[in-house]
Amino acid sequence: LTGNSGRNTNPSWSPDGAKIAFAMDFGWGTSDVYVMNSDGSGLTRLTSDTGTPYTPVLNFLVRTGCRRGEALGLEWRHVDLEHGTVSIVQSLQRIGRTGLRFVPPKSAKSRRSVALDEDTVEMLRAHHGGQILVMAQLGTTYEDNGLVFPGPIGKPLDPATLTRNFEKLVIRTMMGRFRLHDLRHFHASMLLKAGVHLKVVQERLGHSSIAITADTYSHVAPSLQKEAADVFSRYMQKM
Repeated sequence: LTGNSGRNTNPSWSPDGAKIAFAMDFGWGTSDVYVMNSDGSGLTRLTSDTGTPYTPVLNFLVRTGCRRGEALGLEWRHVDLEHGTVSIVQSLQRIGRTGLRFVPPKSAKSRRSVALDEDTVEMLRAHHGGQILVMAQLGTTYEDNGLVFPGPIGKPLDPATLTRNFEKLVIRTMMGRFRLHDLRHFHASMLLKAGVHLKVVQERLGHSSIAITADTYSHVAPSLQKEAADVFSRYMQKM
């Protein structure tokens, strides 16, 4: 998980000098989330010794690049752990005085299938097991809506509540301000730096067009251009 220090008014997001946060373990509210400098120094714990119930959803956000509402609107019936995919078919949003509502994704391209890595699959398995345990403990108090990342008693988790609690975790470090949405930007930037094709990143993020992806992450292009030049040079030297 990551974010920038200070308020970011530029629509492009740069990971240079950013803090990188991550969970040391997975599970139901027992993992600690840490933040460190991008060079691996300055390790600081964000959460308390007892962990945070928001660790699973924060891990999911940074590992998939999904939007906040997409994660909170995700249902277990749209999760295929056997094949390692989730289907994004709705988003949880607060609509004025109407309250929390499940709405269609942001655009037609936002309705998509997102592949999961093995660690995320295992995290979701453990999370699901913990959720079943909580359901058994709470009995009829628990309102099962089939959500992957619900509130404490099964009801939809207000997106603003997730953001507010994430900010509280970050503030404890006294290292600046990290936005929840920066987790999505971090995911995309790291994929591009790793050489993943722009079109694949667009499809993964659910952007309506590849132009949006290219404009948002234009800051990554210079470093990729240098890497491409180096690859070409090495290839020519072998001929």
